Amino acid sequence: MKLKIGLDFDNTLICYGSLFHDCAVGGNLLRAPLPAKDRDSVREHIRAAVDGENKWQQIQAWVYGDEIDKAEMCAGVGEFLLLCRQKKIPVVIISHKTRFAAKKREQGGSDADLHQAAMRWMKNHYFFGEQGLGVAEKHVFFEATRQQKADRIAEQGCTHFIDDLPEMFVESTFPGGIIKMLYSATLRRAEGVDHHFCSWTDISRFFRDLIGGAARSAERLHVDDYC
Repeated sequence: MKLKIGLDFDNTLICYGSLFHDCAVGGNLLRAPLPAKDRDSVREHIRAAVDGENKWQQIQAWVYGDEIDKAEMCAGVGEFLLLCRQKKIPVVIISHKTRFAAKKREQGGSDADLHQAAMRWMKNHYFFGEQGLGVAEKHVFFEATRQQKADRIAEQGCTHFIDDLPEMFVESTFPGGIIKMLYSATLRRAEGVDHHFCSWTDISRFFRDLIGGAARSAERLHVDDYC
């Protein structure tokens, strides 16, 4: 089977951990630290506050722009990309990301070029180059809308696509015939998903099984078999 794997970027390859929380606290957008410091908890808390959507956009501008270098690679991503390099499986990164944040610096946000910031992060984590993880810079795409992202996935001829947002897979223009792979340690039973994974270690195992032609075909595994 000829493979071509498409990968989302934010919260799929790059993990922000407590960075959203730290930026909210540092920017005085939280009165006190939250018990749970993950992105979703911060988003829910901020959006429930007065002028919450505006504040959330400010935090996103900081995290995806000026503060992105503090984010870490999701555990297991490096090993997965090296597996793809070793097995000569083409990989493309296709992200829904505007070039600039909705909130500019004068509005309390950031003027950073978000595309350049993401590329810098990838370079700093050795995604590119002969001695790197095997991703080609020309195979990284940033799309302004979810529809354009779906169109790019189709244009690139992906056989599999990995994303942390199930909403991407039910996009009306998402191309058919692509194996939809959700990467999330928290979501369960998402509609429109072929396979659900809680870790990149499990994703690597999936493709090792698939490449190796395991008796129990990886393509037939139940959505929750790897969680």
